[in-house]
Amino acid sequence: MKISKAKAPFDAYDTVRQNVNDVVRKAPEFLHYVTVEKLRISEPDTSYFVRLDELISGRLCAAAQLNSWRFLLSNGDEVIGEVELNANEKRGKLMEFVAIHQTHFSAASVQALKKAEKLTKENGQYEVRQLKIPSVYLVAIWFHSETDDLIVPLPPAPNGIEAFQFYSEQSLINLLQPAANAARIRELSLRGNASDSRRAQ
Repeated sequence: MKISKAKAPFDAYDTVRQNVNDVVRKAPEFLHYVTVEKLRISEPDTSYFVRLDELISGRLCAAAQLNSWRFLLSNGDEVIGEVELNANEKRGKLMEFVAIHQTHFSAASVQALKKAEKLTKENGQYEVRQLKIPSVYLVAIWFHSETDDLIVPLPPAPNGIEAFQFYSEQSLINLLQPAANAARIRELSLRGNASDSRRAQ
């Protein structure tokens, strides 16, 4: 499988470096006391999210909304964090610093990429993206091409979904429907409870 990434604006790297430098200077323990000189900033990928109502209606990749740019931070071969920059106008200024995260999804993303690079049956060019569906607790790596989409859930994956396995869009939609329906029931229940509380006041 041939893998590519979307190209972030060049000045995005300046924003990342500035904020990483600030963290290293003000809270060095957050990045395990790694010096700026030893930190490597990866070529970024884009992060998308899908709303619950879209998933329930059977839409996934076409309904995914661009949310942020993600730059992994490494010390040697160890991934120790990631920097998030905004890519959604509804959240604020584009390419604005959002946060530096320490999450196991960063290292898991690299594992998924290495596995994809070993695939021989997929000959097309795939753009790597992160895909999040918060309502069903799914974080995945999404390999997108003009003709195909392959999705690799990261651990911990929802019930019935195997982490680090390649799923077609439709197969993943089908497997996620029980979790999506359960999430909708929880959502409606919470709304009902909130409405009852307001009436009781």
